[in-house]
Amino acid sequence: MFPDPVGSFPLNERLTYAHVLVHIAAVDGTLVREEVQAIEGYMGKYLIPPEQREEIRLGFESPKPLGELLTNLSHDLLYFILRDAIIVASIDGEYDQSEIDCIRAISDKIGLSNEGLSAAFDWVKSGWKWNSEYKNLISKNDPK
Repeated sequence: MFPDPVGSFPLNERLTYAHVLVHIAAVDGTLVREEVQAIEGYMGKYLIPPEQREEIRLGFESPKPLGELLTNLSHDLLYFILRDAIIVASIDGEYDQSEIDCIRAISDKIGLSNEGLSAAFDWVKSGWKWNSEYKNLISKNDPK
């Protein structure tokens, strides 16, 4: 069993997943190190072979069209793509309109309501807050 269900999808779907995340990172024209780091982490976590990673990285300069990428994907995978697209788009601290437009396209492909999409954005925001609180929690209990 994989720690995250994305790892259980067939390789071709995991490759598309990675291409979508690269598209999200590249679409605003500003690529930050943390976006690349997150996508590299996802590719490692989901066992994307090194030779395919090289091809996916080309998308940072010239991403594949999003509409083309979103065809023939399972509904379940689209939910995870939406989750991780919002995370990648949020990494630089703000959402560019081009990123929002892409995220909306993924949401529309799923058929998610505006309320559902808003809840997904809120979930990511709370995740960043939760993550930043960890160091404070640990440091309060550090015996040093």
